Amino acid sequence: NEDLSDEEKKEAKKIAKIKIKALKKQIKKRRKDKKTKQAPAKFLENLGMQPLLALKKVSASYTENRSTTLPGYMPDTDFLGTDRQNQNAPGYGFVFGGQPGYQWFKNFDAADRNAWLDEMALNGNVSIDSSQNQKFTQTYSQNLDIRATLEPFRDLKIDINLTKTNTVNHSQFFKVLDSNSGFDHYLPQDFGTYSVSAITWKTMFKKYDDDWLNETYSAFTENRKIISQRLQDENPNSVGVYENPSDTINQYPGYAEGYGPTSQDVLIPAFLAAYQGKDAKRAKLNPFKTAPKPNWQISYNGLTRFKWAQKIFSNFSIRHGYNSTIQVGSFQTNYDYTGNGSLTEPSSIDTLNGNFFTQYNVPNIVINEQLNPLIGFDMTFKNGIQARIDYKKSRTVTINFTDFQLLENKSSTITAGLGYRVKGLKLPFKVKGKKVLLHNDLNMRFDFSYRDNVIVNHQLDQGVSRPTSGSTVITVSPSIDYVISKQLNIRIFFDRNKTIPKTTASFPTTTTRAGITLRFSLSSF
Repeated sequence: NEDLSDEEKKEAKKIAKIKIKALKKQIKKRRKDKKTKQAPAKFLENLGMQPLLALKKVSASYTENRSTTLPGYMPDTDFLGTDRQNQNAPGYGFVFGGQPGYQWFKNFDAADRNAWLDEMALNGNVSIDSSQNQKFTQTYSQNLDIRATLEPFRDLKIDINLTKTNTVNHSQFFKVLDSNSGFDHYLPQDFGTYSVSAITWKTMFKKYDDDWLNETYSAFTENRKIISQRLQDENPNSVGVYENPSDTINQYPGYAEGYGPTSQDVLIPAFLAAYQGKDAKRAKLNPFKTAPKPNWQISYNGLTRFKWAQKIFSNFSIRHGYNSTIQVGSFQTNYDYTGNGSLTEPSSIDTLNGNFFTQYNVPNIVINEQLNPLIGFDMTFKNGIQARIDYKKSRTVTINFTDFQLLENKSSTITAGLGYRVKGLKLPFKVKGKKVLLHNDLNMRFDFSYRDNVIVNHQLDQGVSRPTSGSTVITVSPSIDYVISKQLNIRIFFDRNKTIPKTTASFPTTTTRAGITLRFSLSSF
């Protein structure tokens, strides 16, 4: 400015230099901050923080429910459920939720339960009427459910769950039979169910040979001898070799006294060890002490973030899931059992088969396993074509202890589907000299499935393995669907199904269906 003096001009230049210098520092700092934000995390920092950032959600639920019912209870229930004249009936511990024989994370203790009943009877709190025929009952249920969601990378989601359920119901007659006898415990019985999530995929892909045997079943047959010897090592009452009184012709070398090849105590841990792919020398002998293992579902939707994929797909997702459970459908007290529940003081030996009587009778144990899917793809192409491909595998293995049979039901399924929606399609032919233009949506689909299923029956006591049923099913289903109007729809379809059986009990069949379907809807008016 010409109106300023020389000193004022010098001062203005000085102030301008200071402002420019400050502005340069500010710009330099912003550039540095930007680089810092964009810089990748250090390896150690990433290694330590990634697990914390990956865990998005976790929930855990554990519940226990217990109840006790005592028929023939005599005292009154006045103040807080107790008898004012007799504060010990049934006791403040009981009315506030305490259970006779209660132990944390365990079933009811039989000795404590019976001691409580005996004390109730001694104090005159239970009716001595011999016509009282209702059972004393206790119920116990345990339910564990743990779920977590992980996202270790963008667009990658992993859902994990662990489950365990256990129910036990006890019943007995606690009564006086006649005036000449006192209280006693008659026909005590426990019965219940058990289920736990597991990982058994190590043995899922084993193939059968020409005799319908595989490595897993062979391992199971060998595991029986290992488990038999382990049981003998923990049982001082088993000192010799196994002998079957009803079968003196066949010999069973390698089995310990009281623990033969068909003993339930031998079969259960040998079966679970073989089909979980575990070493029988270190496997647990008690199936009810199995810890739950994780099952999972995995999905990834980030493929379209890559430039090469963006040119082909508008959407692309990958799926994988695994689920496996071990289930004891039912178990109940074996009345022939006279032991105390431990191997050091077992029950007597059954004179019919030479095995120790088991504490519980278990009809069967089931392993239910699914890869649903093993791998699956959902795709939408840039041109509008939708495609879906799934490869699934499943296996159900059931061991029956009543007829000593092991059933393996294995299946593999491949499904594929294509879909395309067209609007404004010109047909390749003319009507009255003019080309036909379809203004509404024309949906075209092509579905294909291939399913292979077989059920193999292993007869343990006879050494025979053979398929009892199963088939290979191939299905092809193309179709065209056109919306003529809101009320009218036309569909042209073709379905072909071919079944090839695994056994000679049935014959191959082929079914073909084709036609045109017109659907008229009155609800659109």
